[in-house]
Amino acid sequence: LTTLYLLFEKEAEAALKRALAIEEKNLDADSPRFLETVYKLSAVYQSEKKYEEASALYEDLLPKLEKVYGPKHPYIADVLENWAGVLDDSPSHLRQVNRLLVRAREIRGKHHVNTNSGGESRHQPPRTMPPKEKES
Repeated sequence: LTTLYLLFEKEAEAALKRALAIEEKNLDADSPRFLETVYKLSAVYQSEKKYEEASALYEDLLPKLEKVYGPKHPYIADVLENWAGVLDDSPSHLRQVNRLLVRAREIRGKHHVNTNSGGESRHQPPRTMPPKEKES
């Protein structure tokens, strides 16, 4: 089963990269559809434990998503939490993890931040996809 899952991840990564190549030619880089595909690729990278690649995508993706959905949208909180999950295993990223989680909690209206303190890993794919926007 593990081998099958890894094969699926590799196929998903390849398919998403092909989709991005097509979308780059046909859509604006700030298009919600294009950004959703990038977000899905970041989730695949997370599940493959390619944390540097996932983090780089989140770093590039976040300002674009904020431009489309606004900085207080719940989808932004999802992105912040997932990015924090990618960085959570590295002590050198603790401050950044805390900043991301604090911001996510502010968006969600929560005041307490629980970081991973040696317990279970928070590496998980995005929980929600952005709301559908009309393509221009």
